[in-house]
Amino acid sequence: MGPLEIKGLILCLAVFAGTACIYMGYRLFLAGIIQPGTAKASAAGVKITWAGYGPGVAFALFGAWLITAAVNRDLVSEYERITDPLTGIVHDYGRVAGAQGPAVQPASSPR
Repeated sequence: MGPLEIKGLILCLAVFAGTACIYMGYRLFLAGIIQPGTAKASAAGVKITWAGYGPGVAFALFGAWLITAAVNRDLVSEYERITDPLTGIVHDYGRVAGAQGPAVQPASSPR
C-alpha cells in the first residue's frame, strides 16, 4: 500500500468519523438534551454567542468541520513523485515556482 492509498484511507476514515459525529449530534438534539447557559467567542472582529442549543448541535458542528477539513486537505504531499507502474510516467507533485498542477515527465527507459 503506497502513500497515496494510505492518505485516501485516512480521508475516508475522517469523512466516516465526521458523519458519525453529525448523526450522533442530531440524535442528541432530537433527545432534547439542552445545556442551559451561554458561551461567547470572538476572533478577528467576529463575535459568536451560543445560547441554549446543547451538546448535540456542537457535536454536529464538529463533525461538519471534520469533514470540511478532511476534504479540503491536499492528498498529495508537497514534494512527492509517483511512478505509474503501467506506463512508467513519473508524476511530479512537487511545488515548482510558476507551475500549475502536476508536471508529467517521461521516465527513463529500463535497461
